[in-house]
Amino acid sequence: DEFQARAACLVLVTLITASRDDPALHRQVMEAASGGGREEEARFLDQCEKLNKSSENLLAAYMSACTEVAVASLTGAGRGPEKLVQLERRMQHLQEMNAKMKAQLRVQHTAMCRMVSFVKIESDPVVEQALDGIVRFGWDSLHWKRGYNMLHYVAECVEDPAVVELVGLLAT
Repeated sequence: DEFQARAACLVLVTLITASRDDPALHRQVMEAASGGGREEEARFLDQCEKLNKSSENLLAAYMSACTEVAVASLTGAGRGPEKLVQLERRMQHLQEMNAKMKAQLRVQHTAMCRMVSFVKIESDPVVEQALDGIVRFGWDSLHWKRGYNMLHYVAECVEDPAVVELVGLLAT
């Protein structure tokens, strides 16, 4: 379960980051993933923050395997067919892992989108309304004037540290 949760976070961060240039794809990615209850959401967001850098490691490993396969197929004799088969298996394994993490991410995001309607922040309705957009479409979907954002707002105006922490975890 721990590995699956970490893998889902890794894929979530990677997909969200990669889809930002295409608004339609970004919206689809944000609508496709899901999460559990309030405690699970907090744990999930915490893990995602910790694993943000891990997405770069997975992509680097994947690119490394692809590069090694390409070099091995071009040079042929230097590495032997066994090494080429081994690299192809490694690349296939990474692709399968990526597909599984994407599927898990979609499930997690769908649950988070449905769960956000149960989050009530009685002390500040502005934050409550903004959370829906942030969870569904990502932090960058909300546009504030002059570089001001929700994190600035909660740091200045919200007294509940749990609300400030939640918004901080959702910030990119």
